[in-house]
Amino acid sequence: MLNDLYTCFDAIVENFDVYKIETIGDAYFVVSGLPLRNDDLHAGEIASMSLRMLQEIKRFKIRHRPNDTLKLRIGLHSGVCFYSAEFYIVCIIRHIFLKHMDKYN
Repeated sequence: MLNDLYTCFDAIVENFDVYKIETIGDAYFVVSGLPLRNDDLHAGEIASMSLRMLQEIKRFKIRHRPNDTLKLRIGLHSGVCFYSAEFYIVCIIRHIFLKHMDKYN
């Protein structure tokens, strides 16, 4: 199911000035204005892409549960971003650790 959903999202992303960073589990990370700056267009690009995803999620069919529907939670962040490969790797490792920390306690 996630593969089908992410394929749908990948097709949407191609229509906007956004960059797909990563998919981790059921999280789909996208940025705008990185790695190439796009002036002040980043918020509008992300918001428009998000609205398009909301439209598509209503039409999305789950193969093994065709009568069920999905709900989409979208979070937006706007602000200073210090982007580097090292910072990105540290954030991913931290995210995975925090997500699974309760398994190790």
